[in-house]
Amino acid sequence: MPQSTSTAKQAAVPLPGDCDLLDVPLGAGLLALARMDLRGRATGAAWALAGAADGPEGAEAGGRLLLPLPVGVAAELPALLRWLGWAHLDGVLRGHEAGRLPSARRLREGRSPGPLPPPRLVDACADACARTQLAGLPRPADPWPTVPAQRQARISCAPSRTPRGCCSAPGRAR
Repeated sequence: MPQSTSTAKQAAVPLPGDCDLLDVPLGAGLLALARMDLRGRATGAAWALAGAADGPEGAEAGGRLLLPLPVGVAAELPALLRWLGWAHLDGVLRGHEAGRLPSARRLREGRSPGPLPPPRLVDACADACARTQLAGLPRPADPWPTVPAQRQARISCAPSRTPRGCCSAPGRAR
């Protein structure tokens, strides 16, 4: 089956060699792009790593999204994550230095690097990573379990251990 011209054109576009790349899990990266679009923030170009499937299947299969950063930011990414309070995501968010770029497919057009300051872009992507990680955690069936009525009756009939007439609140008179 022949490829469409737009797909062939996307596959033929090389990654820029003049900028570093922020490597984000595909699901979190797409969430971050959508949230930045809703806020009217320009993000620049974006690429998906080769082999990443389209749609939610790619997010579950471990696909990656690449976002351009100014040269030198990839080396400082662990320190930037610590400074922003996302140190636990070091390794989830990765940086690729200019010249060491994997083959990828272009998802959206834009400037490389984008107009968004690197700390703001990294913070938005880290927030999206944390949200997707929390969304994947199992939730308890009943976060506030109720006490059976028989046990409530026993608890409410328990004798008080404080002497009558005493109060434990400071400043209250007898």
